[in-house]
Amino acid sequence: MARFRDLARQAQASWSETDHEIYERASAAFKEEAEAQIAFGKNLCALRNEQHWSQSYLADLTGIQQSEISRIERGAANPTLATVAKLAKAFGKELKIV
Repeated sequence: MARFRDLARQAQASWSETDHEIYERASAAFKEEAEAQIAFGKNLCALRNEQHWSQSYLADLTGIQQSEISRIERGAANPTLATVAKLAKAFGKELKIV
């Protein structure tokens, strides 16, 4: 049985140069997004721990499910702007884009 990577390599062999360029740009963007999610989650976890708050307590403060907070902290979730705003408010922080 063929492995996914083998099948992907076979498919990529028929790609044009443009296809490869698009793939590389998309891969780089995805990696950057994933790294940002992981960094945000680590920062959230550190801030929560500084306050000596459990995930359950933060969930109660924000109305965000504890399981979602866990996924955010692990970098496994991509929180919405509304979710990020709720988290900022719970910590007495202002959400700004600079």
